[in-house]
Amino acid sequence: MRSQYESRLVVPWSGIKGAIAHRVAYHYNRIERRFATPKTSAEQLAEWAENNPAVIELFGQVKDDGNGRAGRVIGHDLHLVEQPISIMPHNSIDRFTQGVRDGLLFSEELVSGNSDPMTLSLVILDAAQADARALTALDRALEDLVHGRLALGGGRSHGYCSGRIVRPQQAGGAAREGPAA
Repeated sequence: MRSQYESRLVVPWSGIKGAIAHRVAYHYNRIERRFATPKTSAEQLAEWAENNPAVIELFGQVKDDGNGRAGRVIGHDLHLVEQPISIMPHNSIDRFTQGVRDGLLFSEELVSGNSDPMTLSLVILDAAQADARALTALDRALEDLVHGRLALGGGRSHGYCSGRIVRPQQAGGAAREGPAA
């Protein structure tokens, strides 16, 4: 029996949510046919990213004036037990001397090789009330995740996934698996 104090690898939902939300914004902008051109201003690009209706609808929004809102998508941290782990050492190089900078050596643990399957469960609150375009963008973002087109892990390309999407039973029918229509 595992002790409650044994180390476990945790993949926080907030890290997964950020990557998925960013990809939802991308797909929503594609659906809305919002494409950057040389004439698109930086302010317009920032508006498309920061006030994306699909991201606000699904993941919520924080506002300084207290008028933010909670999102519809709820997820949980992944707790990984007994996964093959490799250690990747890092150090920081001084740009002038090309030597290692003092005190800036660290390492990170990576799940390596063939790890056991992980299950990411999401709940969409009041999905029937959600914007269909936002839900389509979420479906496409999740497809990108399970087909290895969306990396998790701080942009260092350590977190490509493969898998399948399993949806709950819909309208009395069988569970639907695979990419969204």
